[in-house]
Amino acid sequence: MDRMMNLMIRSIIHLVIIGTIFILGYCKFANLRRPYRFLTGLLLVTFLSELLALLLKITTKNAAIVYHFFVPIEYCMLSIVLYHLALKNLKWSQVFIVLSVIAVCIFSITNILFLQSQKEFPIYPIIVSSVLCSFQGLSMYAYMIRNTENTPLHLQGIFWLTTGCFIFYSIAFFIFSSSEFMDATTNLFQLLFDILWSMNIIMYLFYGLSIYLEAKANNSVAK
Repeated sequence: MDRMMNLMIRSIIHLVIIGTIFILGYCKFANLRRPYRFLTGLLLVTFLSELLALLLKITTKNAAIVYHFFVPIEYCMLSIVLYHLALKNLKWSQVFIVLSVIAVCIFSITNILFLQSQKEFPIYPIIVSSVLCSFQGLSMYAYMIRNTENTPLHLQGIFWLTTGCFIFYSIAFFIFSSSEFMDATTNLFQLLFDILWSMNIIMYLFYGLSIYLEAKANNSVAK
């Protein structure tokens, strides 16, 4: 009972943070470039998915089916954000994005049909998408190194978006890969997923900061 209550509280905190950042993006929508508008759309999809997952946890005690669909959708939308933000300037990126999106979608379908049932959390698609997101994050850093701007790095939305993406998905890959060889009842297992939850919150806060800095920069230019 205590564990279920803890999960509910975390889900509500998650929803509040994601919802607040979506509202920020919605309010600043006119001052955002296309990638950040896609990011705002991703936040809306994430909020609705997490809300549905919370309702399923309350009614059926199992929300895994939501994530079987959410993982490929999230990867597709995040890839679009990063592509339009910077990766489109790299020659190989368009082919990579298209092939990786197709691969994640096919693997997610294969996973739910043959590997993990709809009642099991989709660990394998998350591991695959985490590797690909981490690689895209590294590619974004490489782009920023080659294309320096006059604006300090900590005032650039692209830096915080990339940092949030890279840190979370790198840690997610490590934790979900390790979880396959761990007992779910151990304190270490719980600690790792506490860290993952915290990193997920930090990622969304970084997304919010990137939206704020982007809107502020474009508003200054408009003036």
